[in-house]
Amino acid sequence: MHRDLVVIGCSAGCVEALGSTLLGALPESFPAALCVVLHTSPDSPRVLVDILRSKTRLAVKYAENDESIQTGSVYVAPPNWHLLVRDSRLGLGRGPRENRHRPAADPLFRTAALAYGSRTIGVILTGNLDDGSRGLMAVKQAGGVAIVQDPADAPFPGMPQAALNSVAVDYTVRLSEIAPLLGRLVEEDLPGKSEQSTAALERDSKDSGVYTCPECGGPLSEFNGDRVPYYRCRVGHAYSPQSMLGAQQELVENSLWAAVVSLQQQAEINRRLAHDARQAGRKHSAPHFQDRAKNAARHAEVVQSMLTSSAEGWP
Repeated sequence: MHRDLVVIGCSAGCVEALGSTLLGALPESFPAALCVVLHTSPDSPRVLVDILRSKTRLAVKYAENDESIQTGSVYVAPPNWHLLVRDSRLGLGRGPRENRHRPAADPLFRTAALAYGSRTIGVILTGNLDDGSRGLMAVKQAGGVAIVQDPADAPFPGMPQAALNSVAVDYTVRLSEIAPLLGRLVEEDLPGKSEQSTAALERDSKDSGVYTCPECGGPLSEFNGDRVPYYRCRVGHAYSPQSMLGAQQELVENSLWAAVVSLQQQAEINRRLAHDARQAGRKHSAPHFQDRAKNAARHAEVVQSMLTSSAEGWP
């Protein structure tokens, strides 16, 4: 028995690193399949596969639902679809976003660990925040191998550093060393039966009692991992601590911009009421509406100034 599935998670700065340096260094006869999640926007044009094809001798394609997994092939998660592993086949899912992304690395890593056990190799490359850390933990708990790009070698070290903080990884190496390392790992004989248990990931669940989901407003349950907590709502939106902070900050910012618009509209309506009062000869009403207009406009300016201020003034 050999390791025959490599799952890769990456984000910012990943396209060139993934294509030229990693996939481009693997032989056409590479005896394992590779599944790749790169964070993309839902309306992203499907150009990633064409870029990667020009860099490697491996067969590269967007994953299709229920297709058989073949060695020597690279399967890329399509925009706005989670890439999943089901036994020896691939799945695509429109499930809730995880770590604010769809596709996200965690669902791929988690399902690969469950399906392939110790035959799985998980790889985290350059990117921001911490998607993939929880999934890499699942790979380790199933007996697989965890590889992380050295943060000092990554143009965006957030994802690699978060994985190192959360998981006892097997290898921390420079990007140029990953392809040769994969070549050695897929040739090694694995003793015994493939281990496939990832149940420990969901132990010690409890209602957070404090946090609500930034996307749907539902209550969040907290799952205690080996090193860091994890949060999931009843709908299925899931967050690591860093992605939770990012989602909360985005929620606050959107709410404040909505407040700016509302205050500006209040100011305009009160100006209109003041004008109408003056036209109708209501001398006592007009100043009242005019004062309310000035207050609303001033409050809008204060909130807008905070939002557009320097990074030092915005958390």
